[in-house]
Amino acid sequence: MVEKELRSYIWRGLETNGKFTRNDKHFFITDDMLTVGCDIGSETHYIRAIDVREKELSRGAFEFSNTGEDFENVKAWVLTLVAKTDSTGS
Repeated sequence: MVEKELRSYIWRGLETNGKFTRNDKHFFITDDMLTVGCDIGSETHYIRAIDVREKELSRGAFEFSNTGEDFENVKAWVLTLVAKTDSTGS
């Protein structure tokens, strides 16, 4: 069920498309959401997960490259964290 409802947002896109102002994002995020941030590098990327209190839920960054297989690995990593933390995956 979580995988079907998995959504991705970029703050800049939400702000510029009129979804809400920068300050409204605190009301957008709910207690059951898992927030994932990605540092995109030239060859290696890193992703981390935090909760609404900005507590890191992952044990360090998950490293991946720009391949289809690694994107599937990232998706599996996120879904595993969602299951462990009882998040919605939003």
